[in-house]
Amino acid sequence: MTEERKQELRQLLEEAIGSLEIRYGYGGLLSLPREVYQKYLEERWRYFGVDFLSFAFLIRLEPDITDESSKSILLNFIREELAQFVDNHSLKDTIPTASYFIKSYPKGKLKLHNRQFHRLPLNLVLERLLQITIVRGAEEAVAVFDRCSRVEGTLGFYQDVNLLEGIKLDKEVQVFPGVRLVPLPSSEVSAEVTLYLPGFPQNAISDLRPYFFGKTLLVIDCPALSIFHEPAPKPMFPQGHPLEDVPFKIAKNNLKFRNSNELVSVKQDICQVLSLVCNSPVHVTHGGWFLDEEKSFNPHHETISMFRPPTPIGNFGFGGCSEANEDHIVNARYLYSKLVKLKPGDREKLQIGIGRWMKSKAIGGYVDKVIDLGIAFEALYLPGIKDELTFRLGVRAAWYLGKDKEDRENLLTKFGDIYKCRSNAVHNGQVDEKVKFGGEKIGRSEFIHQAQDLCGKSIVKILEDGGFPDWDDLILGSVVENAEN
Repeated sequence: MTEERKQELRQLLEEAIGSLEIRYGYGGLLSLPREVYQKYLEERWRYFGVDFLSFAFLIRLEPDITDESSKSILLNFIREELAQFVDNHSLKDTIPTASYFIKSYPKGKLKLHNRQFHRLPLNLVLERLLQITIVRGAEEAVAVFDRCSRVEGTLGFYQDVNLLEGIKLDKEVQVFPGVRLVPLPSSEVSAEVTLYLPGFPQNAISDLRPYFFGKTLLVIDCPALSIFHEPAPKPMFPQGHPLEDVPFKIAKNNLKFRNSNELVSVKQDICQVLSLVCNSPVHVTHGGWFLDEEKSFNPHHETISMFRPPTPIGNFGFGGCSEANEDHIVNARYLYSKLVKLKPGDREKLQIGIGRWMKSKAIGGYVDKVIDLGIAFEALYLPGIKDELTFRLGVRAAWYLGKDKEDRENLLTKFGDIYKCRSNAVHNGQVDEKVKFGGEKIGRSEFIHQAQDLCGKSIVKILEDGGFPDWDDLILGSVVENAEN
């Protein structure tokens, strides 16, 4: 746009705000104060499309210009500026709008993949302009429209958004560039909006909002392109479209590009290291994606739909929730850096152990917890071993964790007891109320707690050491000379 046209749009938007009403659903006027609607939009955008009102009932709030002359002039302005993108489609007064993510391939190749495509009515383009004006001002609304209306579109980010169970934060924190943890707020804004909604809570399908207040989001930035046309013939799944073949230049700007498998791996790795530092299972219960509404014309999209009870991903039962502080995050960064540098074989074995350790800490019965711990210890200390399991597990674990001869002798006994309890759980389906452990009998809850602690220490030590030791070079000392299987 020319500077003159930018100034014209700026003035039209400022005039339109003076005759603005908020509509509820698809047509009905709502006596919702503009400042309340503004706070609702700010919260929605700040928390990546996590819309607390959508947790309870179907709702659509939209700004509308009551002065028909002002509305008509603005629509004509949009129509003229986007004329180069409007084709002869049967749906009149619509424009093709698309968003793409940029996916990495081997040898540094990058491809565009379709994320979302719509024929967007021009009145929805106007609606987004009004929303940005309400929250950010007319100047920012003009800048967003100018960037998106260029042939090359606007390069930015979409966010891969995941709701975490098992961790709480008191403030937002960056784990590393492009990855952050964001605590969700209380119900203040959504509660204020509901005061103006007709029929609430009678129209609520289910009010799950209290479950989500105070939970934590794991948010990962992924490079994305938002544009008012299709820049390539078929940039679709699964093949994508080579970035170098797009008919205009897309600046890479040293952005971090990932493929789908890498994205899944990042989420798993972060949950595992957070679990280790918080000593409590942290896992994803819901997931979705969000393309900035304040920087694009992506249609309204709830990141996480809440019309279903929260169901954890990965067969975890809901357990406790740990408060994480700055030290936890520092330790998580450190363990993450160690985890991603492991050799592929070591990483696979270790992550089996971490996963089973996490499951042992989730809600479940004593038998399942003991079996999960047994599998975790086998993954850590007995990969590929099929005989002399009790002896080998005890020797290796005692040598690896023990500080001196006496400590190793004690650990050798304890790990033998752990494996015997595991065998009893597998073969007899039970764990006795009192369990022998290191020369004394203790309650099964305490036994499981101490076994979990030994497992967690084993995992962290392997990470800190940069991988598994060479078990064939194991030297325990005289403790093992008369040890029995």
